[in-house]
Amino acid sequence: MTSPDGLFTIFFPPGAEQKRGPGRPTDLNPDVQEHICAELRTGTTHVAASAAGGITAATFCAWMAKGCEQAQGKYRDFLEAVQM
Repeated sequence: MTSPDGLFTIFFPPGAEQKRGPGRPTDLNPDVQEHICAELRTGTTHVAASAAGGITAATFCAWMAKGCEQAQGKYRDFLEAVQM
C-alpha cells in the first residue's frame, strides 16, 4: 500500500491486512447502549445519560448522526433504541 502522499510504501506482513479505517475503535457496544437507554427511560437528559454511559454528549450526538446516515448497523440500532 502506498502512503497518501505517494512518498513511501507501507508493507503489511502476509495475512495482516488493515481491517478498519484510521482512528480509535468505537465505545458503542450493547452494554453501553442499554445503560444509556435505561437512563433516558428514567427521564434524564441525553447529557446525563451519556455521562452515565461513560461517553461525552458530543459522542452521543455523533452516534445519533451516524445512525441517521445508516440504513442498518450498530449506529442505526443505537438511534432506534434511543428513540423508543
